[in-house]
Amino acid sequence: MNRTLVFTALVAVAGLGLHSAQAQVSPRGPGQFSAAQITSQVEAAGYSQIRDIEFEDGFWEVKATNAQGHRAKLLVDPDTGEVIDAKAPPAMTVADIGNLLQQQGYTRVRDIELDDGRYEAEAVNPAGHEVELILDPRDGRIIEEDIDD
Repeated sequence: MNRTLVFTALVAVAGLGLHSAQAQVSPRGPGQFSAAQITSQVEAAGYSQIRDIEFEDGFWEVKATNAQGHRAKLLVDPDTGEVIDAKAPPAMTVADIGNLLQQQGYTRVRDIELDDGRYEAEAVNPAGHEVELILDPRDGRIIEEDIDD
């Protein structure tokens, strides 16, 4: 009888762990582009002196020089290769991001800020977990959702 109770408790705990893992959005991967292809995309967009290419928080990050000779920090979409100036005004506002998250069932949405060309926010996800989010500044798509410990 005790074995059945222990087994049932283990299954319940394992089920909770699985639910937590499912609640987390898989981090966006580097996509189909190599660093050499990212360099080509950035050059085609009019940038030169490309340096420091790395994949971080859902985008390729690139440091380069723009046509006016100024240093620029760029984001490159790993799925489309679109080059985005990290300092350019985002397509969505903080209010847009908050509304979008609430429409998706997130509650207690707070601390929304633009950081290095991406939105970051904290909220409670629909499963009831405190989460930290990284969102695409163009369409508000959730790039990463990490459960806050």
